[in-house]
Amino acid sequence: SQNNTQTNTLQCLTLTWKQGEKINLYIDGALNESSVNTVNSLMSGVQKILLGKGPKDTGNNNGWNGRIGTTIFYNKKMSPDTVSLISGDLKSIQSVQSGNWNNPTTWDCNCNPPNNAFVKINNTHTVTLTQNETVNNVIIASDGSLDLSTNNRRLSVQRNFTNHGTLIPNAGNVRFNGSSNQLINGSGTTNFFDLTINNSSGVNVTDGNINVQGTIDLQTGCLETDNRITLLSNPSGTARIDEITAGSCITGNITCLLYTSPSPRDRQKS
Repeated sequence: SQNNTQTNTLQCLTLTWKQGEKINLYIDGALNESSVNTVNSLMSGVQKILLGKGPKDTGNNNGWNGRIGTTIFYNKKMSPDTVSLISGDLKSIQSVQSGNWNNPTTWDCNCNPPNNAFVKINNTHTVTLTQNETVNNVIIASDGSLDLSTNNRRLSVQRNFTNHGTLIPNAGNVRFNGSSNQLINGSGTTNFFDLTINNSSGVNVTDGNINVQGTIDLQTGCLETDNRITLLSNPSGTARIDEITAGSCITGNITCLLYTSPSPRDRQKS
């Protein structure tokens, strides 16, 4: 990176390229820099790839002094969305048992996940919020659960929200307030109570289905629904979309259900 990015924490670095295009460098799933020139020919006959060696390695033991963990090669160029999702999974602090979010024994780091953490809740684990939390990236694995608690906590997400399991919303709020485009995806159906969008770069639903029981609040930025959002309705009320102000929008369709109470004749039949 020409920006000379340095850190003493775990990073996920991704390089993508394709013939006729520039080489892109992503750090933790976000585009950091692109090469000046394009790759004009196929790469062939490559016998070795050096990791951790570059201009800062002067041969005087003052170059690369970090550690390299997992290295993965793919045989195709990944899209920016795919890079973001894979990076979130690789970098995640992961649950090791069910428990409270702010209990260090819940996580493999034996820590309370910091505000910039990438977090993954693993299979069969239920993690419960005991206070409002902020996180970078959330992945809920199949058979995993994230519980916003009966105290109706707020979870602020700065990157992506991937749900293959269960979100237990109660009457809590999930707030998307990142600075780059954010994704809501996963193979599961995600049940939000209140869903807040406060990101001028927008939030895109790309996979799965979403149910909203309370309010969609568009404060800043656009929500791209991909026709996957349903507003629920029950005897207690019908979900709604709050006032759409300047600088915010919805693209795509939203399905709105309407609860109707049984007629006296229907009650008599039952």
